[in-house]
Amino acid sequence: MKLLLAVLITLVVSAAAISAQTTAFTYQGNLRQGAAAANGTYEMRFELFNAETGGQPQPQPSPVTLEFTVAGSNPVIVTGGAFTVELSFGGDDAFTGADRWLEISVRQNATLPFTTLTPRQRITSSPYSIKSSNAEIANALSCALCVTDPQIVNVNGSKVTGTVANAATAVNVSGIVPITNGGTGSTTQNFVDLTTAQEVSGDKKFTGTVSAVSPNGRFVGNGALPWEVIAGTSQQAKSNTGYVVNNENEVTITLPTAPNVGDIVRISGAGTGGWKIAQNAGQTLLLTNIDPREWTQRASAQTWYAVASSADGVKLLAVSGSDIYTSGDAGVNWTLRATPATASPVKTAVTPQLMPIQPGSFFRAVASSADGTKLVAVVGVGQIYTSVDSGVTWTARETNRNWISAASSDDGTKLVAIAGGNGGLIYTSTDSGVEWTPRGVSRKWSAVASSSDGSKLIAAVSNGQLYTSTDSGANWTPTETSRFWNAVASSSDGSKLVATDGEQAPGHSNGGRIYTSTDSGLTWTPRENVRLWRSIASSDGGARLVAVVQAGQIHISTNSGVSWFARESNRQWTSVASSSDGTKLIAGAGESGITDYLYTLNLQTVPGGTGTLTSAQFGAIELQYIGGGRFTILSSGGTFIVN
Repeated sequence: MKLLLAVLITLVVSAAAISAQTTAFTYQGNLRQGAAAANGTYEMRFELFNAETGGQPQPQPSPVTLEFTVAGSNPVIVTGGAFTVELSFGGDDAFTGADRWLEISVRQNATLPFTTLTPRQRITSSPYSIKSSNAEIANALSCALCVTDPQIVNVNGSKVTGTVANAATAVNVSGIVPITNGGTGSTTQNFVDLTTAQEVSGDKKFTGTVSAVSPNGRFVGNGALPWEVIAGTSQQAKSNTGYVVNNENEVTITLPTAPNVGDIVRISGAGTGGWKIAQNAGQTLLLTNIDPREWTQRASAQTWYAVASSADGVKLLAVSGSDIYTSGDAGVNWTLRATPATASPVKTAVTPQLMPIQPGSFFRAVASSADGTKLVAVVGVGQIYTSVDSGVTWTARETNRNWISAASSDDGTKLVAIAGGNGGLIYTSTDSGVEWTPRGVSRKWSAVASSSDGSKLIAAVSNGQLYTSTDSGANWTPTETSRFWNAVASSSDGSKLVATDGEQAPGHSNGGRIYTSTDSGLTWTPRENVRLWRSIASSDGGARLVAVVQAGQIHISTNSGVSWFARESNRQWTSVASSSDGTKLIAGAGESGITDYLYTLNLQTVPGGTGTLTSAQFGAIELQYIGGGRFTILSSGGTFIVN
């Protein structure tokens, strides 16, 4: 016979089946033989599988096969192709919720083999709508703990009413859940729980007084930091924490190892032993905001006329009379590099270069490139001398003039020098001093300074005005009034300028004041008191200034000249220079037959583990981490020893 083809239709069970208590369901289909509808008596076999092809018969482990045969007295009557059978494969075991497919095999009589129809027919949800007889039993129950945790997978919250007892947490719950039940007690999103660790994003605003203190010291209301009393002799500091040290021996506080920018550390000494701050590798303390009193005496007693510094303050240049000295270690050691040819032979480890300087002449001013390799020194009644190897060798430039002052761009290519006395010109060079061009008009020039790129210049006239240039000296503009200007300095960008009216002259024997400008010399403001100011220097940013007074003290400002404090002793100070950040200073003293020394001040601790800052009892300090391994001082009190 021909193979049987079937188009099978699964029908939803009737309403009567909804209330049935069995697992049986009605199945209707349409059987065709070839193109014609089948008619007659057929034997059929029904099996349940868990896949459309292949798979395993269901239910497992005991599959059920349903046969409708003549031998069983229940063959299937097919009329016009339509037939109806009632099937039951079991309930919970066969239909677990996973997809099921029905495989049907057909034959016309018992002498023929069954022909399996394809494809298998997917069972719809009709069998799952049969009401379980067990549900009726559950409906009649009234007991405690009848439904246990494993029996509940998902419960729609909208179906739950009343009070849910013993709820420890609230997860995936909408609406307001009390805090006691694990909720927030609020409809506000991103609820902040201050009792546990929680990431909070977005802008937050607290109003009123915040007085709570976290136990780990990370949060304290009203901007205060938690304080810890240290009775031992050592402590590893934590960020945003204050320490009161109370020991008869010195207490060492080591800075935080991995601070964040902005972190604070405070130390206050109560014990008689005082305290010492220790650093980790790569860390240093910037001391620009403390009271720097301790200057270190350097070199030998001579008459030091001028000093200059590299940007980092490590390479220094100083002239004593007709001798040139350099230092490569921030002033600790000095080497004689040049001396007059008429002088007696000098026997040192490094033979100095002999210079044809006239007897009675001496170096009046020096300048340095930022890296300290290109140097310039000018001789009063002599020539200009330049060096491109940090002062090892020198070359005479230009002609004999009464050179008064000189300045250099950061790269050492643009130089400016002035010839003064009773009259002279300004000279500029764009090739590190090889060639020079006269500028301006003849005046009694007394001082000159340059911006870092050499484009903005300022020059002073004794008993005259100040002059500024924005084109490397090609053109000059007068500013301020006539005074006995004798020293000028500039910030790196040339916007902040400072000048001193300090020359001792008839009718001006007590000197003058310091004047500052923040607009490249357009307007000026008088600062400090009347003194015999001799020399002045500026940091790159123009905030830190240092000036020396003839027969007076060294004066330092940390706010662009608004206020000043005097340090060191009264000496015949002649010159001063600063590193670019203002943390390393050098000053020279000695004049008119009075010998003195060079003096240095380092306004930062030695970087790394060897650097320390020490204070006696009652000393206090507040540090803030500003990045790059650097801590700055926000406030302080007491006397400090710096290493």
